[in-house]
Amino acid sequence: MSNLKAPDLSGKSILLIEDNILIAMEVETALEEAGAEVHLCTTIGAGISAIRERPVDFLLTDHMLTDADSKCAIAAAIAHGVPYAVLTGYDFAPDDPSVAGAKIFAKPCPADEIVAYIEAQLAGAASQRSE
Repeated sequence: MSNLKAPDLSGKSILLIEDNILIAMEVETALEEAGAEVHLCTTIGAGISAIRERPVDFLLTDHMLTDADSKCAIAAAIAHGVPYAVLTGYDFAPDDPSVAGAKIFAKPCPADEIVAYIEAQLAGAASQRSE
């Protein structure tokens, strides 16, 4: 029996921008099992619209999609005060200014690691707001 508690993202809204359907389904399922409401977009354009149209607690975005790279979505997240992380199957410099300070998950990455990271980030943000 494990002493680890299951991740709890109840009441959190996660925007997932991912165009690989298998990865999107795996991550979406893991986030939903942790209690999150997931809004899945398969293009950067749709993701940017989603950030502007509804409250989002966290952005998880693929770095390179069919319509663009993640820079514009990250900029929109930053403008709205939304924490974010990046998924990628490509090698790119972590010192790229567009992803400075972002957690970068190399694909394939176990969905439970992503969920745990998001939970920790949102818990940290909540504790900072209450101080």
